[in-house]
Amino acid sequence: MPWVQVIPAEDADGELKRAYERVGVKQGPIGQPFDRLTANGPVLWQLMEFSLAARFGPSPLSRLRREMVATYVSALNHCVF
Repeated sequence: MPWVQVIPAEDADGELKRAYERVGVKQGPIGQPFDRLTANGPVLWQLMEFSLAARFGPSPLSRLRREMVATYVSALNHCVF
């Protein structure tokens, strides 16, 4: 449980609400580590944009290869996502 305030989509307003809408979250919290930034909508959206570009943007690696690398690194780091 984080000690920072996590604002779920249904309680969001302003920039945070727009960030939730951009990624299609309509109810509940977003996943870790993004949920730790819900108190700062503009920063949250910048991190989400970076993450989307890194995961789904143009790359010499195929989507499958990127997912394989992400899975392997997550396992090494004991990540839950």
